[in-house]
Amino acid sequence: MTLPNLPSIYGAMLAGVDYVIMGAGIPRDIPAVLDAFSKGEKASIRVNVSGAEKDEEFRMYLDPKDIMGEQLTEIPRPKFYAIVSSNILATTMVKKTKPPVDGLVIEHNTAGGHNAPPRGGLNLGETGEPTYGDKDEVDLAKIKALNVPFWLAGSWGEACKLKEAVAAGAQGIQIELCSLCAKNLVSSTVLKRLSLKSFQKYSQTRKLRRQVSRSRLLILRALSQPLKPI
Repeated sequence: MTLPNLPSIYGAMLAGVDYVIMGAGIPRDIPAVLDAFSKGEKASIRVNVSGAEKDEEFRMYLDPKDIMGEQLTEIPRPKFYAIVSSNILATTMVKKTKPPVDGLVIEHNTAGGHNAPPRGGLNLGETGEPTYGDKDEVDLAKIKALNVPFWLAGSWGEACKLKEAVAAGAQGIQIELCSLCAKNLVSSTVLKRLSLKSFQKYSQTRKLRRQVSRSRLLILRALSQPLKPI
């Protein structure tokens, strides 16, 4: 999952995104990547390689100059929100990541997708699902003490839960976006407004999108470059 991250992030920044949200691991490299790409500078992320020695580190690189050429310019830096599922990881992303994250999404183990494994060993229930306990619950008071905005995800998609989240210090909740596609859940008026807003955003960045289109081949070439050990 690491290999497409650099070109995906740079392409998203060229399109004018305001936020990058990422989890599924410990994305400590991403804030520095955003800083570098916004300045038109080369960036890298660590890649885990099976069979590598303990003291070996492999990184993947992408240089915007190789893609944009003479059209290279500085671009706005989006904010970065890390998806985490524990107080330890939240603290790491805020206090030990350089630069620190701009916010957090606290994901409960009931969230969809692939979740962090239970602490203290993997135990499967009757349905074959992992069994989580008290050690897996996040202390929201400690999250609030980190002094960064945060959102709550995983079984928070109700009005009463939203009020509970805000009362705990959260900015809001993260809910399943796919629900917006269901005709019985969202009116046609709302969908039209969303479509209009998307079109306006597209119009503002169409010049950059043309540049991205011309650069697809170079992005594929960047993906095909061999990993460089450090």
